[in-house]
Amino acid sequence: METDVTKRVLIVDDEPNVVGVLLDFFARFQHGHVYDIVSAYSAAEALDLLPQGRFDLILLDMVIPGLGAR
Repeated sequence: METDVTKRVLIVDDEPNVVGVLLDFFARFQHGHVYDIVSAYSAAEALDLLPQGRFDLILLDMVIPGLGAR
């Protein structure tokens, strides 16, 4: 297995507690990858982040205010 391979993850959730739990999960999760975690607390913020680079994983709250507004 490769080690120290960086994976970019975008977490999109308007609940800071949920984002905190997921950040803690990725900090503890060990299987040979380094995680570059980016958090967005709104749909608009997430849409602004998407053009800034490729993400390997996006964790998206499907019931977030403004998801269909843009």
